[in-house]
Amino acid sequence: MGQYVKYKCDICGYEHVHDLEIFWIDENYEINVSMLLFSTSEEMAKSLVSGYYHEYFCYDCNEIVKEFLISENPSNMNHEDIIHLIESYDNGPKIIKFDNKFQKCLTCSRSLELRSDKAFSLDKKGNFNIEDMILHDYLNDDEYEFWGVYYGYYCKDCKRQINKFVVMQNYGDLDEDSIRNILLKHTNDLTVLLFDYKVACPECEGNLYTLGESSPCPRCHEGKLRLNESLMVD
Repeated sequence: MGQYVKYKCDICGYEHVHDLEIFWIDENYEINVSMLLFSTSEEMAKSLVSGYYHEYFCYDCNEIVKEFLISENPSNMNHEDIIHLIESYDNGPKIIKFDNKFQKCLTCSRSLELRSDKAFSLDKKGNFNIEDMILHDYLNDDEYEFWGVYYGYYCKDCKRQINKFVVMQNYGDLDEDSIRNILLKHTNDLTVLLFDYKVACPECEGNLYTLGESSPCPRCHEGKLRLNESLMVD
């Protein structure tokens, strides 16, 4: 199930729609961007390459910056070819990243298979969750302190669980030690903690923002975006 959300500026009436969160490269080497639905998840499963899609806004350049995070590459397509295809998707500025999963044990260097792939978050009420959730559920700085992706591995040789937490957004601007301590309270063994939310505009290297409730209007820069419509789509 996906989510269609529309925001509207309270002064000039500018509308911003958020409904896109995944992408895939099909057998014709075309880029497809969509919300995560049952039908699109089937397309992702048979795609050459797939991953998460997110849009930021640069108030300095006054442009939408598209981020493509490649998480699956069953075709073993060359990274340079993937980058070339995504760069040709349109003329707008883009951030292209490859998922930083690891598949080797930190103790014996055995290659590991991924057993668990989940989202984790801490909301502003102090509730911590590791669940199978769509990532866009966490893209709201009014509700969450931070969120990210959890990867779980197990080494058969060392009989050891290998945990990896990748922080994708840190809305509360918490320091690394604070986040590490929070995660340690909710896991038996915090093995790896990485931060992947420090992104800059590829055009001007300025700060990037996720447009949402109370964001400055990207058109008039005077009003605020307000939630106008929200629908769950099957």
